[in-house]
Amino acid sequence: MPRELWKTLLAQALLGTARNSMEAPPAGGPLGEVLTRLEAGDPEGRLLKTAGVLSLYHQAGWEPPQDTAALPDPAPEDERACCSAGAAQHLGAILSGRFTEVLPEWLEAASTARVRAPESLLPALLDEGSKGRWSGERHRFLPVLGHRGSWLAHQNSDWSWATPAETATTDEEDQLWQTGGREARGLLLERVRAADPERGRRMLENTWREDPAADRAAFLARLQVGLQPEDEPFLESCLDDRSTEVRRAAAELLARLPGSAYCARMLARLEALITAERLQEGRNVSRLSLAVTLPQELDPGMKRDGLSPNPPGNSTVGRRGVWLSELLSAVPPSAWYDRWEASPAEIVAAAVRTEWRKALLDGWSVAAQRYRDAALAEALLRLGMDETPWGELLGLLAPETAEGIILEQLRKEHGLFGESEGANQVFHLLREHRRPWSALFTREILAALRRNAHLKTARSHWYLRSELKNFALYASPEVADEARQGWPEGDQNPWGNALESFLDLLHFRNEMLQELSR
Repeated sequence: MPRELWKTLLAQALLGTARNSMEAPPAGGPLGEVLTRLEAGDPEGRLLKTAGVLSLYHQAGWEPPQDTAALPDPAPEDERACCSAGAAQHLGAILSGRFTEVLPEWLEAASTARVRAPESLLPALLDEGSKGRWSGERHRFLPVLGHRGSWLAHQNSDWSWATPAETATTDEEDQLWQTGGREARGLLLERVRAADPERGRRMLENTWREDPAADRAAFLARLQVGLQPEDEPFLESCLDDRSTEVRRAAAELLARLPGSAYCARMLARLEALITAERLQEGRNVSRLSLAVTLPQELDPGMKRDGLSPNPPGNSTVGRRGVWLSELLSAVPPSAWYDRWEASPAEIVAAAVRTEWRKALLDGWSVAAQRYRDAALAEALLRLGMDETPWGELLGLLAPETAEGIILEQLRKEHGLFGESEGANQVFHLLREHRRPWSALFTREILAALRRNAHLKTARSHWYLRSELKNFALYASPEVADEARQGWPEGDQNPWGNALESFLDLLHFRNEMLQELSR
């Protein structure tokens, strides 16, 4: 709308039609023709009609400026088919917050079925993936986003984690490394390390002196991706960093390199502290015996290698016992098998018989995790379950082995969960077994839960009630229908809504997976 026309009309309205005769503002072209045809009636009516014509002219006739050069190229067509309407409905329910916990399972099943998420849900899916809770699982999102999802991620910096690595140029990556925030730079470092470990380490070295200590420690942890012996000189230099957190992060990575000088130093210290011999108990029977001496003091070399000068005051093994555990945790367990010609089960049994069993078992538990030693993990779980981190060790075992250990413990407890959380080892094992359960294992656990639900004391088993929903995340969906059978009904149901939520989530997972497998 021409600005001068509106100013003229506004001036007439402010002066009032009684004091000023209503004149049509001058205009040419089609707008002028319409204004001259307005009926000359009462001045107020003519004023309002004129304002209406000008307003309509503004709405219908104005075209916004367009910068066609700034428009991105259209998204390429996707090779993958879109998931079914039913699968999309399940994803919508998950993204709405009803069953958010099963999102990783939906993503994994959709990826296996080689289908992608529907276009209408891509913004919500990208928003969900940007949340910190998924920082370690964002790789699961990428296969189902498709080309359109990647195209959208390029338009919003909050979604940059979803941009394919192959579409970013080296210059763009270098620019992001120089100017990005800690999270964005960390994700970039992981991505580069996965493709080219050498280049990733050089990126970190180039900005090392400028980065604050908190960033240096966070980036060092990311070097676990693509960790290789060539990283050792840089990591050794980090042991002299001013920051305690940086030194600890470097020591953690060096401990994951079995052939490193760091591991050799730790082993040399331990050889002076632990000796082993075989004691004959019969003609053809012997057992391993360990003699343990605790470290007397923390010398400068041990401090440089990351041992804690001031361990937690609540440790049950004392400061020197903590030092022994930290030394053991940095040595590959296979070193002891070779030196002592003993199996993991023999070594754990020998440790249990010593005065310093807790310090030994703690150290070997961490070593089993660092070096992915399933045999040692199984030995620790079978002989030292009350003194080991169950969840981390269970994750090292084959699923059937882990389930066998839990069921053995359940049988020891007469097929029931304990009357209290503290007296219930099988409950703690089950709570930490965060992997899909087999159908047979699920039926055994359901039977035990039903037996507990029928006990007179079932209402006081708050620890079971509070964990039911988590159990539903791992129980086999194959048994979803039969899982509804055999529970106390109505007022006799001791766990109320918690049991209903358990059954609803299991049923939802079953429907979801069936839909994605079609």
